[in-house]
Amino acid sequence: RLGELRVEDLPSELPTCTCWNPSCNYCSSPSCTTTLTSSAHLSLTTTLKWRRYITLVLYSNSNTQLGRFYLSRSRIILTGGCITCHTPHVIRRSRGRVTWGFSLQDGLMRVMIEGDVAYERRLIGECRRVYDQVARVAFIGTRCGDMFRVEQEMEVGEELMMGDCGGQCRE
Repeated sequence: RLGELRVEDLPSELPTCTCWNPSCNYCSSPSCTTTLTSSAHLSLTTTLKWRRYITLVLYSNSNTQLGRFYLSRSRIILTGGCITCHTPHVIRRSRGRVTWGFSLQDGLMRVMIEGDVAYERRLIGECRRVYDQVARVAFIGTRCGDMFRVEQEMEVGEELMMGDCGGQCRE
């Protein structure tokens, strides 16, 4: 159970299991999410493609879906009309597996590539009001072998901790 695990029991990285499957009730089960800590960014190691998006499904503490963040080598989108733009050159030029980060803190959304800020945008108005409530995140569009870094403050759902994405990524 989630509350019984200690941080030292968790590996430093876990698979970014896609939540779009029956065992995660098509992205509506909290057991397929992890907390988005306020003090650190979410760090992922994935392959960014030109037209295929990595999607972060963003939830409040009450597990209400607030929106989605989409990233590909060509576009950055934060739903609700908040952000839709072409990616900066550093993201477009990325090839192979890349470690990238996502943070959303005090109305400032950032995307980092290999530890450096590649894109940032201050959210205002309704966008800030909605996305200031983000507490949990789930993944869509990830593949077996894609990973996220487990930070000390994170609470990780049971489905993510299984390590084989509910049987989807067995070796």
